[in-house]
Amino acid sequence: MMSNLIVRAVLVVCFFSWWVGSPALAQKKSTTAKQKNFRVVCWNVLYGFNHHKSVKEGVQWLAKQQPDVVALQELNGNTAKSLAKLAKQWGHGYSAILKENGFPVGLTSKQPIEVIERRVKGFHHGYLHCKTSGVHFFVVHFWPGKDHEAAHVLKQIQPLLRQDERVIVLGDFNTHSSKDKEFLKTTIKKSLFDVIEKVEGQGFVDLVYKHDRRAKYSFPSPITIPRWSKNMEVVKSKRQRIDFIFADKKLQKLSVASTVLISDKLDRISDHYPVVADFNAAEILKIAKRKKRRLRIGGAQTPGQAKAELEQFRRSYSDLAGWKKRKETIRQGILRGARLTNLPKKTPLRAQFSNKRVYDGYVVESVAFQSYPGFYVTGTLYRPTDFKGSLAGILCPHGHGGRFKPSRQVRCAVLAKMGAAVFQYDMVGYGDWKEAGWSHHQTPEVLRLQTWNSIRALDFLLTLPRLDAKRIGMTGCSGGGTQTFLLTAIDDRVAVSAPVCQVSAHFFGGCVCESGMPIHWSSAHKTNNAEIAAMMAPRPMMLVSNGDDWTKFTPQTEFPYVKHVYRLYGAKDQVANAHFPKEKHDYGKSKRMAVYPFFAKHLKLDIKKVLNVQGQVDESFFTAEKYRDMLVFGKNNPRPTDAVKPNSRLPDKKTAPSGSGKSPVK
Repeated sequence: MMSNLIVRAVLVVCFFSWWVGSPALAQKKSTTAKQKNFRVVCWNVLYGFNHHKSVKEGVQWLAKQQPDVVALQELNGNTAKSLAKLAKQWGHGYSAILKENGFPVGLTSKQPIEVIERRVKGFHHGYLHCKTSGVHFFVVHFWPGKDHEAAHVLKQIQPLLRQDERVIVLGDFNTHSSKDKEFLKTTIKKSLFDVIEKVEGQGFVDLVYKHDRRAKYSFPSPITIPRWSKNMEVVKSKRQRIDFIFADKKLQKLSVASTVLISDKLDRISDHYPVVADFNAAEILKIAKRKKRRLRIGGAQTPGQAKAELEQFRRSYSDLAGWKKRKETIRQGILRGARLTNLPKKTPLRAQFSNKRVYDGYVVESVAFQSYPGFYVTGTLYRPTDFKGSLAGILCPHGHGGRFKPSRQVRCAVLAKMGAAVFQYDMVGYGDWKEAGWSHHQTPEVLRLQTWNSIRALDFLLTLPRLDAKRIGMTGCSGGGTQTFLLTAIDDRVAVSAPVCQVSAHFFGGCVCESGMPIHWSSAHKTNNAEIAAMMAPRPMMLVSNGDDWTKFTPQTEFPYVKHVYRLYGAKDQVANAHFPKEKHDYGKSKRMAVYPFFAKHLKLDIKKVLNVQGQVDESFFTAEKYRDMLVFGKNNPRPTDAVKPNSRLPDKKTAPSGSGKSPVK
């Protein structure tokens, strides 16, 4: 009898031990709201909780989860105001929505939300990038087969990971994981795995697969009957896992549970089931408390928020002395964010000139110099053929795409014929850099290297014979516009500038070379690109804008603020805005025609050299060159053997030779 009791006791203990450790209980634990975990819920809610028929049930279910963060897709019919109202019902005082039409995604949180980017352009639905509780959340709703959407998101994430930020990518991916391949074979005729493989290739971990491999589907639910499915057999045949929560390598170590929650009640709310992930709350709190430098990437705020922010900036000072103090704070913030507070040593440029070509009124040469030993900056130098007296100097940084388009060559030729030495140099990863194996997006701290290259490009101009150091101009479009206003903000040697199609208070550039380092926001400063452009005051500047991109509000938002700063100097006539409401994002002919006379006036160029009989600038003398002819290095001029390896980091103070240059950049 005693032995039987012992056996029974052992069996009970064994059963209890198995039950406690079973996946079923793990799921039950995951749904228990009283645990001390940081909970993230991701849910596609079918056109706003079953076409708004199940809003009450959906809100009640979320409230029971006591989540810390909720990411929702298909918030159809919701606005920022209505989402905020819903969020309060599940205990969240903060919310953000991508858009107020179509198929919006949204994020709600117990903690304040910093909206970093709302991206719709180029996407079927779009994505929302926010930061809350110290973690970056990318809420996505991808369209099947459009792999470029995931590629773009991953490109935005790369600089965050390099800066040791914590990142979660979650939402409706509308694609499958190869880990579910065996299960999918019986239900899906064709399955695409590329998107998930790209995400995992960046080091992200599928949290559901990590914690609950029994969770094989998140879609569809019986609610699809009769609209998309005839009966439950059809529903079961379509089951697939297309909703995911991915965490970066370090953050996934803090995850304690994750699963797809399935119940009869949830069947009636949406065709998707929610995905839940729990993290160690104490560790998440440590992340939130870390004093991190902040990135403002892409469309980090709305135009309305940008306008309000500029007004807030304006109220922070009352006179010129106050602005100058603020300007210096911003300037130091930019240098600190770009890690240029202590500049590398200005080593000899060792400029090389090759492949001289003579055209109508101007001469072209290929140039290479070393911005730092082994870092070869390449480009094209344009000068007039028959100009007497001193020359103005003009830097012409190009935008993403390279310096080889005729529309980018022509302005250099025209400005040269007017009496300037014009240098158009390659962005890192373009032109000769690309030929050598450099990648614009893979180069560490590319913003830092590119800004340093601009400083040295200006140094190079000043070495040219007959160049007037007091007559230095700079103009570029898009990414070249960013380079223009960044250099003019930190380098007073630029006397005249014209940033084209880029100065915006709500858009911060979507590339790592524009917003991949914390130049806009730190513990000591906060600014935007409109205010950085205003740092040009009182030197002459023309803002060029259009009606089709992020500069469409320039006449109403950015230009008034910039003009206010110029007015403090008594120099309001030194700044202008050429706005083209019916044009697009380019440095087209009409935009060039606005810049030519502005530069001619302020750089003392001879515009008569390029005028036709009607008194208009005539560009017809220009000769377009081909890509191969414009490359600096090639068969006849091999790339130097002392060039550093592609994607090398620009040395900092610790690795630079002694006697490194000191900020400021003057």
